[in-house]
Amino acid sequence: ARPVKAVLRVVLAGPSCTIDNQWDYWLFPRVDLTSPDKNVLVTGELDDAARKRLAEGGRVVLLGPGPLPARRMSFQSSAAGALDGNLATVIERHPLVNVFPHDGYCDWQFADMLDGADAVQFNDLDVPFDPILEAVSSYKRIRKQAALFEWRVGPGRLLICGLNLKDSDPAAVYFRDQILKYAAGESFQPRTSVSPEQLAKLAKSGAALLGNVMKKETAE
Repeated sequence: ARPVKAVLRVVLAGPSCTIDNQWDYWLFPRVDLTSPDKNVLVTGELDDAARKRLAEGGRVVLLGPGPLPARRMSFQSSAAGALDGNLATVIERHPLVNVFPHDGYCDWQFADMLDGADAVQFNDLDVPFDPILEAVSSYKRIRKQAALFEWRVGPGRLLICGLNLKDSDPAAVYFRDQILKYAAGESFQPRTSVSPEQLAKLAKSGAALLGNVMKKETAE
């Protein structure tokens, strides 16, 4: 009925020694890949339909960074002292992830979701950094990165998820189901507000911002 984190323990005992090991793994209920609530628009772009839904006070789930500046992620942490790559992840206390099993960071249950994911870069965005799932960069090149976050846009509500939610990954299928249920529920109350005009400006300048950042990092 609920997902669980489990531990498989194995012991091999012989006359002269005992060998033991253990592995963490996660079990997820099977969920149907049904259509989302009709009150929630799920999209891969912040197009006219998404902007109209937000302007009317509707709810939008953006799968992917859309036009916002983002960097590709992987589950593999970078080597200590490296300039690029990420060293850790942080999952904040939030209603969306209350049911999903985690210990405050992305363990192996997030491996496929982080490989090929996109994290939005907030360094040059004039918006408060309030992630649900944060990718922690190296201290040598600090980046404010969010793979999952939410905004109140005018009267509407926007949830942005850059995770790789493949249908072949049981964890991703369950996490997507939780995202859609959260977006349709009463707990969907973003703390950060962005005006429609500000969102349009961010979307327009997003590609240019990322391009400038990458040029600067390459020069350094």
